[in-house]
Amino acid sequence: MRYNTRKWNPFLIAIPDIGLGMFWSLSGTIGSWIAYLHTNSATEVGMLISMSALLGIFVQVLSGMISDRTNSRFGKRTPWILLALFGACFFQMLWAFVDSFWMLMIVAFFTYFFVNFYQAPYYTMIVEVVDKDQIQFATMLARTTAQVGTIVVGAVAAVIWAAGGALLSTIVIVSVMLLTTIVVIPFVVKEKKDNYAVANYRFSLNVFSDKRINLVFAATFCVLFAFGAYIPLMASYMNHYLLFSESFTSSLVLTFGIFCVIAGFLATVFLSNYSPKWLMFVGMLLFALALLYASFVHSESGVFYAISAVVAIGFILCQVSCYTLVSILAPKGRLGEYLGWLNLFFSLPQFIIMIVGGLFVDMGYGGWIYPIAVILLLLGALMLLRLPSDSL
Repeated sequence: MRYNTRKWNPFLIAIPDIGLGMFWSLSGTIGSWIAYLHTNSATEVGMLISMSALLGIFVQVLSGMISDRTNSRFGKRTPWILLALFGACFFQMLWAFVDSFWMLMIVAFFTYFFVNFYQAPYYTMIVEVVDKDQIQFATMLARTTAQVGTIVVGAVAAVIWAAGGALLSTIVIVSVMLLTTIVVIPFVVKEKKDNYAVANYRFSLNVFSDKRINLVFAATFCVLFAFGAYIPLMASYMNHYLLFSESFTSSLVLTFGIFCVIAGFLATVFLSNYSPKWLMFVGMLLFALALLYASFVHSESGVFYAISAVVAIGFILCQVSCYTLVSILAPKGRLGEYLGWLNLFFSLPQFIIMIVGGLFVDMGYGGWIYPIAVILLLLGALMLLRLPSDSL
């Protein structure tokens, strides 16, 4: 298909992230609701949902390096994106048919494996199909469209759950994931071979020899710990611990998604005028203030909508900035590897908070979850201040 690639690629390559954003938002809604059909333990639900993060620690690094080394007629990233997509959709459908919690654990393992395998090639492809001066904008746009998926979940989760339970929910999930990818990849957006180099490295930990990368990774860890406390842990903390209704938490997810989209589009202005380091710093402070206030609210109060809005703005500023920083700092030919390592620091903190958070809820200490996240956000912001501002 012939079109102006410079003009349209940043928009087109962002479309698949709608499906990914929708999928990850399920952990705090439909994914957890299905799990609670088979158990009443927040710890067990935390174990199941945290598998997504646990697998992300390894799988995204692996798929990033594999795609870096791939040479095919379809490119480096496209074959792995499509393979992972079909695998994820197949196993996602099985969620509706399992008859025990441990069978659900097995099915979830393969679902999360393939979704994580999808991510590193896809996020690397985003920055490779646009021109260098468009990387910040394309990254921002993709992370913003991911929140369109969150809006979809917030708008329909409670409705489709009430109408058709697990079966209708999984049909909707799979349909959105498939459509948002195959309308773009591989038939419309093609990889730009001039924008990547053949990898000539072996696996090593020398990624961590760069102090700047380490500071970005550490700050990212703190942000994603807090995100895990608010969105993926929402069903356990709000529905199970605070006894909020499913419709109320779905509306909070909807609010979160809407304000992520708004913040993402506003970030186009900020990215052209401010360093991603300082945007991430401001985002972490906003996130911390919102969670601090949320720690004192224990009823279905309208103030949670304002909290969700501020959390969304802070989170999207952090998310766009950390991807942009790594794209700037990664050596040529190793971007897939570096983004894979970045996703490790997306996954590990979520794994930790979903396990620990579930234990806290079961033991009656759910009120500690947000304050711990606030402390980490403030520590991460202080670490970010040590990041040299040159070329950032």
